[in-house]
Amino acid sequence: MKSKKSKNQSPSAVRWFADLTHNDVASVGGKNASLDEMIRALKKEKVRVPDGFATTAEAYWQFLDANELKTKISNLLKELREEPIELHEAGQRIRRLFRKAQFPEAIRGAIQEAYAKLSHTRSLPRFSSRPASTRCP
Repeated sequence: MKSKKSKNQSPSAVRWFADLTHNDVASVGGKNASLDEMIRALKKEKVRVPDGFATTAEAYWQFLDANELKTKISNLLKELREEPIELHEAGQRIRRLFRKAQFPEAIRGAIQEAYAKLSHTRSLPRFSSRPASTRCP
């Protein structure tokens, strides 16, 4: 599915797999960016590859900024260095920050719109997600 930007969609929050190339590593991570090679190779072999989308590193950083997570995490790590709290406790507190955080409206809208488009391409949609790591700019 090729991307079509709508008025509700953040132009850089979501990228369709069909639009990705190996040049998109910084934007969507290496595994997502390498999907273009896999899709092209399998297409030649007449293997159907389900469509999908990736959320971008930019959307992730906007999510962090909107929830002030960089500062909150930095403060927790500083506390970890200064006070005798357990590492697992600091990890739990950081995970709790992420669970309580809210997506900015533009990002939430872009993900919901992409999910809805993807849902309409199949009678019984199945989805998977995977974590990715993208380096800090």
